[in-house]
Amino acid sequence: MKGEVDWEKVNYHLAGIVDPVKRDMLFTSLDPTGTGNVRLGAFLKWVSTTKGLEAFQRKPFLLHNSFNYAKNLSPSAGSAENETIQRSEFGPFLMHLRTNLAFAQFFHQIDEDQNAKITKEEFIKVWPSISNLVTTPITDPLLAFEKLDQDENNAITLGEFLTWAWKNKMTVKYV
Repeated sequence: MKGEVDWEKVNYHLAGIVDPVKRDMLFTSLDPTGTGNVRLGAFLKWVSTTKGLEAFQRKPFLLHNSFNYAKNLSPSAGSAENETIQRSEFGPFLMHLRTNLAFAQFFHQIDEDQNAKITKEEFIKVWPSISNLVTTPITDPLLAFEKLDQDENNAITLGEFLTWAWKNKMTVKYV
């Protein structure tokens, strides 16, 4: 994924993040029967057939993570409708999804050997860049690494990084 995200196409296809009319059009196209819900499977199918969204195809974890985030915003979270998101959840889902992709791209830029894990050495090497992107003041890179490495295997996975990035209100740039 390193350097592979075509942000122009991602922003074009996910324009519903900022444009409610486009968001409504996309939602309606994914809900052809008019139930007011979009199934994750329908969104996954749309992603798989939409040129420019290949980064999401390679990282379905990002889609599932954002889908679960949107589901937890609703009072009906955990209901039988777990496989769908409602219209009111769709905008936050798209925003979370785009931000997750930006976090994942940043993660893969840190992961020098591209083994899908950030080692302590890789983390400390880029610490000044990371520490400037979080709102929570963290001065000790070793302590930060320990907090990120939740399973204590001396490496940070993408899942651990996403959890930490959201918790610490990390900001990353996407064009």
